[in-house]
Amino acid sequence: MRIFSDIDNDGSVDPAGVRDRIRINLSGVGATIALASARGGVGKSMLAVNIAAAAAMKGRKVAIIDADLNSPSVAAMLGMKPQRRYPMIEGIEPVAGPHGLRVVSSDQLSGGEPPPISFVQDHDQIDGNGGEPVAPASTGPVELSYRGALSRMLGQSQFGAVDLLIIDLATGLDRLHALASMVALDGVVLLTHPSAQDTSAARQAMKIGRAIGAPIVGIVENMAGFNCDGCRAVRPLWP
Repeated sequence: MRIFSDIDNDGSVDPAGVRDRIRINLSGVGATIALASARGGVGKSMLAVNIAAAAAMKGRKVAIIDADLNSPSVAAMLGMKPQRRYPMIEGIEPVAGPHGLRVVSSDQLSGGEPPPISFVQDHDQIDGNGGEPVAPASTGPVELSYRGALSRMLGQSQFGAVDLLIIDLATGLDRLHALASMVALDGVVLLTHPSAQDTSAARQAMKIGRAIGAPIVGIVENMAGFNCDGCRAVRPLWP
């Protein structure tokens, strides 16, 4: 089971209390940058890894949260093999990666193949008898809110003093909104494809960023073209 599997939904928790817990836990973090995209397959995780590695090679202390619980890829891109990890009562211990990177990902398992995660609405699951939240089943899909998962990773990951925390969000602009409601972001990098749909989504993401006070520090348009060996020019991949 994933070490995040005991996360319950945070609908009954005071949002201000969640933010305070996260702020205290991340007090040693110099800057927090999120990578977001409206659509999948745009190279977001690859960029996150490259930014982290480049900063670390410049002597910065860098941590990464792979916040895509169903399709984590950061650890694999860093050449890190899945390790047997145990749940911690007081927090989540990051895994040491290359160049001194500190990585938190759902690739950190407590042993065995993890059950799938099924996201539910961001409110408590209530049983029909006592009105108490229902604990996630350990033998089937782990049901939790994405907000609850993000809250646990931000509020309990023991990063210590780092210069930069990079958060690789799951696909969807709602994920950016959920993150910004819990932590003050120093910047957001948006990833897009050079298509009309992605351009429209990028504009929408910029509006969301302005509305929630998360500064957009860059927009990366991946896969805009390829180097043509024969014609020595960059040819477009998209119409």
